[in-house]
Amino acid sequence: MKTFNSNSKPLITAVLLLFVFAVLSVVPLANALNTPVLSANSGSVADIITVSGSGAPVGENVSIYWDNVSNTALLNSTSVSESGTYSATVTIPEAIAGNHSIIVHDGTISNSIEFTIETKNNGIAVPIEILIFGIVAVIIATGFAGEFLTKKTGIPIFIFIILIGIVLGPVAGIFPRESLLATLPIFATLTLLMVLFHAGLGLRSQSVLAIGGRVFVQTTVYTLASIALIGALGYFVLKWDFLQAFIFASIIGGEITAAVVVPLSVSMKLKEKTVAFLTMEAAISSVFSVVLFSTLIDIHIYSASGGLFNAISGIARQFSTGIVVGLILSLLWVYMLHRFQTQKFTHVLTIGLVLATYSITEILAGSGILAVLVFGIIFGNYHLASKILRMKMNLDNLQQQLKGFYEEISFLLETLFFVSLGLIFVIDTKFLLYGIMFTVVLLITRFGAVRISTFKSSLAQQKGVITLMCALGLTPATLAILTVTYNREFPDKLQLADTFVSIITCVIILTNIITAIGTVYYLWKHKNPKKCPEQQLSLEEK
Repeated sequence: MKTFNSNSKPLITAVLLLFVFAVLSVVPLANALNTPVLSANSGSVADIITVSGSGAPVGENVSIYWDNVSNTALLNSTSVSESGTYSATVTIPEAIAGNHSIIVHDGTISNSIEFTIETKNNGIAVPIEILIFGIVAVIIATGFAGEFLTKKTGIPIFIFIILIGIVLGPVAGIFPRESLLATLPIFATLTLLMVLFHAGLGLRSQSVLAIGGRVFVQTTVYTLASIALIGALGYFVLKWDFLQAFIFASIIGGEITAAVVVPLSVSMKLKEKTVAFLTMEAAISSVFSVVLFSTLIDIHIYSASGGLFNAISGIARQFSTGIVVGLILSLLWVYMLHRFQTQKFTHVLTIGLVLATYSITEILAGSGILAVLVFGIIFGNYHLASKILRMKMNLDNLQQQLKGFYEEISFLLETLFFVSLGLIFVIDTKFLLYGIMFTVVLLITRFGAVRISTFKSSLAQQKGVITLMCALGLTPATLAILTVTYNREFPDKLQLADTFVSIITCVIILTNIITAIGTVYYLWKHKNPKKCPEQQLSLEEK
């Protein structure tokens, strides 16, 4: 009998391995979801196509999504046959022309295939960039025209801009919400920085120092009370998950937006201390919201411990670091602007300095938002920097130029941001009802907080208008969008993210309407001082 010698063993091993690989190549792996197959790989909106595939777990369901795995992006779902195959028809949703992903998800594994939407207009292809630029031009023109309406009536133009976004997004489907979610948080942060820097330029140091303590009391009382009540309503009434309810509450609780409140308070010719009070509250409330939101997110997603201690220490750390770093950088930037104010592109340089202030402060675990506000205040009161640096400065001309420049930049960014907020809105009556409920809570808690913070102060004479300056805006919108981003990254967390975005959009619209009504009422009383003894006293004090 012939035997194999030792030299033939490697050959035998190689043959066996080839045999095993050959068998594995024809035997499908369990629960290995294959790339789906489409009946058509391109088409138009509203086309019906078939999605089929194999390799899914037997007896389970597979879900088919558009561009991302989320409740709002679900196209259809079907059960898997005994052979591991599936087939389902889907309708192509409203979306911009170009490439999109059709995703099949079996609960554990996802696989996708590309689908191309072809845009046609009476048989003529419309380049997507022309469509986008044309719509942006209309939005900017609408915002520009709306400024006249705001000045005449006191109605914030952002209400109408959000409604335009709703028409272009969920109603007409020209811009799908999912395509905006990745970039909108960065855009919102940039808008917030430009608005706060511009607001800081108009604040006088005396007013800031005079009302600093009362602003902190106002923000603390309003934030904690509103978060407690809103979180309780979400948990006990709406039956939300406990942590998600308070994450939602941290987004809208105690916040007012500088983008609406600051321009309106200035145009209404409120007392200087009142304008400073509202501007500082807008900045500080944004810090409170961001820190509390981040703390609760860490607990919910990353199971971090020490929630209350982290929140308190986090707020203290961000405030102190933001102020200190903001002061140091502000002195350095003011010196640089003094030296280079006669050079070209100083306005562009200032934008870079604002972004650098935010970035450096955030890296050092401080509040970049607060640091940017400090930068604006120091530059707006550059005589203080002149005394500290012991050098003569004259930045009046540059200061006036920058005020006009940043006013236009802020307006452009705010206009585009608020229309984007409308684009991602989900139309549902229950969201409006929830929005009304939460808005009432905010108004009640703000009423009490303003009474406490303005007690025995000259600000008390305008406590009514301060109460009605409750408009929400950039910060809650940004945080709401971040919840959607987290949900995309962690599908088993923040399942209410899409609900949050829609409710918060309703609350933003409603609080802006309340602020508009308060502005109109105040201006009407201002024209009829005999009918408003409180306003007459305020005018006499001026």
